[in-house]
Amino acid sequence: MLLVNNIKIQQPLVFDSLRNYCINKNSRNITNPDIIRVAKEYCDSYSFTDVMKMEFEQKETFRTLLDSLDN
Repeated sequence: MLLVNNIKIQQPLVFDSLRNYCINKNSRNITNPDIIRVAKEYCDSYSFTDVMKMEFEQKETFRTLLDSLDN
């Protein structure tokens, strides 16, 4: 806790970056069943991490891949 507090006081931009990273990382820990489906089907093209990032950052691409599974 002391380390975190020191970073917050002495390096507020670094603290904010780390905080935002942790928030994003935590939100990705919630496993969406659609992520698992896409990752299994496209494992030759994308890693599981790539699919997770895609679901959060490239929603249209993710949706296209997911829709292709339903057809």
